[in-house]
Amino acid sequence: MKKTFKRTAAFLAALTVGFAGMSMPQMQQNALAAPTQMVEYLDRGITAVNTGSGMLVSWRFLASDADNTEFKLYRDGNLIYTSGAGKATCYLDKGGSAASSYRVETIVGGAVKSTDTCGFVSNTSYFTIPMDVPKGGTTPDGVTYTYSPNDCSTGDVDGDGVYEIFVKWDPSNSKDNSHSGYSGNVFIDCYRLNGEKLWRVDLGKNIRAGAHYTQFLVADFDLDGRAEMTCKTADGTVDGKGKVIGDASKDYRNGGGYILSGPEYYTLFDGATGAALDTVNYEYPRGEVTKQTWGDNYGNRCDRYLGAVMYLDGERPSAVSVRGYYTRMTAVAYDVVDKKLVKRWGYDTGYNRSAAGYSNGNHNAMPADVDGDGRQELVLGATCIDDNGSVLWCNWMGHGDAMHLSDFLPDRPGQEVWVCHEHAPYGVSLLDAKDGSKIFHYDHSKDTGRCAAGNIYAGNPGAEFWGAQSGSVYDSKGQSTGIERPSMNFLIYWDGDLERELMSGNAISKINANKKIEYLLMADECGSCNSTKATPCLTADLFGDWREELVLRTNDNKYLRVYCTPYATDVRLTTLMHDTQYRAQVSTEQSGYNQPPHPSFYLGSDKNLPARPNVAVNGGYEPESGTLIQVLDVQDSANRLNWHIGNNAQVGSVIYGDRTFTYTTLPEALVGTEYIQTACDSKFSTETLAGFTAGADMSVYVALDNRVETLPAWLNGWEKTSMTAQSDNDVTFDIYTKNVKKGEAVELGTNGQSSYCMNYTVFASTVPYEEPTTEPTTEPTTVPTTAPTTEPTTAPTTAPTTEPTTEPTTAPTDEIKPTLYGDVNVDGSVSIVDVIMLNRNVMGSDTISPIGTLNADVTKDGVADANDSLMILKSLVDQLTLPTLS
Repeated sequence: MKKTFKRTAAFLAALTVGFAGMSMPQMQQNALAAPTQMVEYLDRGITAVNTGSGMLVSWRFLASDADNTEFKLYRDGNLIYTSGAGKATCYLDKGGSAASSYRVETIVGGAVKSTDTCGFVSNTSYFTIPMDVPKGGTTPDGVTYTYSPNDCSTGDVDGDGVYEIFVKWDPSNSKDNSHSGYSGNVFIDCYRLNGEKLWRVDLGKNIRAGAHYTQFLVADFDLDGRAEMTCKTADGTVDGKGKVIGDASKDYRNGGGYILSGPEYYTLFDGATGAALDTVNYEYPRGEVTKQTWGDNYGNRCDRYLGAVMYLDGERPSAVSVRGYYTRMTAVAYDVVDKKLVKRWGYDTGYNRSAAGYSNGNHNAMPADVDGDGRQELVLGATCIDDNGSVLWCNWMGHGDAMHLSDFLPDRPGQEVWVCHEHAPYGVSLLDAKDGSKIFHYDHSKDTGRCAAGNIYAGNPGAEFWGAQSGSVYDSKGQSTGIERPSMNFLIYWDGDLERELMSGNAISKINANKKIEYLLMADECGSCNSTKATPCLTADLFGDWREELVLRTNDNKYLRVYCTPYATDVRLTTLMHDTQYRAQVSTEQSGYNQPPHPSFYLGSDKNLPARPNVAVNGGYEPESGTLIQVLDVQDSANRLNWHIGNNAQVGSVIYGDRTFTYTTLPEALVGTEYIQTACDSKFSTETLAGFTAGADMSVYVALDNRVETLPAWLNGWEKTSMTAQSDNDVTFDIYTKNVKKGEAVELGTNGQSSYCMNYTVFASTVPYEEPTTEPTTEPTTVPTTAPTTEPTTAPTTAPTTEPTTEPTTAPTDEIKPTLYGDVNVDGSVSIVDVIMLNRNVMGSDTISPIGTLNADVTKDGVADANDSLMILKSLVDQLTLPTLS
């Protein structure tokens, strides 16, 4: 279901035994400079789900796509739908099934820019992600507990354009701050969409479990193409690699289960491994917990946290952590630089009741550019913190439980905030987001705990607003619309129109033309999260077109279900995840009392579609095209920049994009052909490496290292020829071929082996391969004239004289000559893989070739051992220069 890529960096973990004291080199891309907001690279995100009336196939329209981009959808190689400019990127294929194979061609100006296959196919309307449920336990006071999936977030941890899911595990005894009692540990996992668990972080006994304590933020903070995670940690937190943060022996829980003493930390975690990259002291610490400081003396108000991902500099995401909103309010912003947390700014009201923000926060936070300067602010109910850490406005209306922020009134400049209030005069308010002033307000007689806002009804211009203050649903002027008041929880873009649907518990509903509630989905086998809040694990535009996916836990807590819309649409819209406000609010969605993400623009059938986002895609990749090899889409994201299309293959041509080896022999059938310079390091990937479209009827050839012991499955059905090629590092390649038609997609799978071999290479020629028909004519003429002449004269004279004298003296000399010091696996380069292989050899779990043994002996003491492994490792971190061949 998910393309899984193995990177060289992933092997670092296996090497730590014996080298724990040595820092390892970080592998990262250079951040792209840009004058505007950077958004993450995403692939086409094609999905196909069974609607009961056929397969609904949908895919992303990206911010990097031209306005006039055309898409062609193929089922089993046959064109079934063309999405011209402005047409939807989805299609209901009534003739398809879950067994169908779908691909999408992206075409600009008549040229095919990419070809993408569908990697997410389901015979239902949802995808299932199996979970590794943590074992329950017993608290010090004898209470047993179990675990269920709770709040989730998403980010691309490996740069392949496909999201991973981050899951916070909630123990059954999690506590609101206002309640005493012990709780189980909090765990955060990261899963691929196929259920592969990448890592687990155990926050430890000194982080309490509940909605207010752990706000984990996921984003590509340093723009290296891979997401990181931040959250509050403490003594005893264990990262995804098993490393303890602080002192694991400490237990700061008091008799009421609160943690009111001990150090507090904030940690940056690697998204791919869960390793703690950097830990700093939490700012601002709790200090003294009394009524005079935080408003109580038992630990309620001091441990109310919020978190947000924000574009503070107008270019890249920052992490913001908020502590306190009942009384003292604090906030601190961090950038990630060189995998370190660097403080950007801090804000603290202190204990000054007259300070802007004091007692005027919220149970949630929402980032948005409210003043139109290209940088985002943080709206906290009655307070808004500017991008520079100062207070932009505070309207002193106190805090509340819910908040929604978007361009709800498109005929009015700027964005609006809809809030409910826990302080007198209570009720609900619609505010101008740029200054916090009231647009309209209704009082209430008590704490107003719920409210929601969105364009949910096509018969009324602009959005609608409602809350627990009354049974009314209001329009832009605060007048009743007569709409039956729906749930006041989440919203979701679900069906095919531009109005938004309602989501609460395990149900999705909408307001129909009669102003009544109509149910669209009942996920009966799934449950919601966070008690009476009844929130989903996550809603976000995870893949497919612009509609959102719904992530719920199953009732047995063993799975996540990702529900996809079964409805077609005629609307083409850029993926919501490339709107930076929506993307930041997705990352903030799980903070405090969860709120749904809102885009920066208005969507509704009463208005034109919004302008496309003015952003730059970070790490975007455009496939190469040649004459015969068209739209070479390299899916091995770790090495894709080293794949190239070359013309006129010759003896002496460079074989790989990441090596300098050349061909020393090449069959005549391959001379002059168009060819693919693959990356040798792509051999480490365990999934499909690339694909391309045939530009003509032609023969495709694959040159496979003859040391590969098991033929890769994708080459089954290809014909093995009698031809071979050789490289200048003495590698022989067997040649396989098959004929393809113009327009046919060609898949290039794995190399099938990563050690003691090189990656394969690929050639294309319009001259058909005809070995079966040429063998009868070639062998009679070649064998009688060439073989007899060569064999009788060479074999009798050379074999008797050369074999006894030359082989014993020459062959051993060739075998014992090192080719490159440090190159243990003899692939022509020195990398971390060579250290791993030698380390395993020393421990007896792996063997290396005779040449590899000589290459490994960098100390030249006649033995390849741990000292040599250490020397090679030091060379990789620029602490040592390896010897060179004399």
